[in-house]
Amino acid sequence: MYSSFHRMLVLTCSSKLATLRRLLVHSFPESLKACGALHHVIIGNPFKLEVLVDQWPDFSTVICRPSLEDMKDPSDQYTNTYFLFSKDLQHLHQMLEDPRVVNWKQDLQIQVTHLLIISCLSFLPT
Repeated sequence: MYSSFHRMLVLTCSSKLATLRRLLVHSFPESLKACGALHHVIIGNPFKLEVLVDQWPDFSTVICRPSLEDMKDPSDQYTNTYFLFSKDLQHLHQMLEDPRVVNWKQDLQIQVTHLLIISCLSFLPT
């Protein structure tokens, strides 16, 4: 199931995170969930989230999620929460298939606001 898609970047630089937030605002309301999670990262990251993009600076997919080390309880869908935004469903699908991005063996919660992304999720493992 692991695809040949290897481009996944974790953004940690405060200037890149601020730039990403400015760019995501232009895609409201579709980017609302990812932008909200990103806001928490920028203001001190109380939920210990990571921000992943498919590429930088010309990203099309953003996934905010706890670090894999922090998702210790496989049955805790509230900790194991992913916030998604994508302008390219193929990139999103490829990122979601990557076990470095999502641990599908855990109970998890996916937060999105874009209906097209929901259709992409229906093809992923449960």
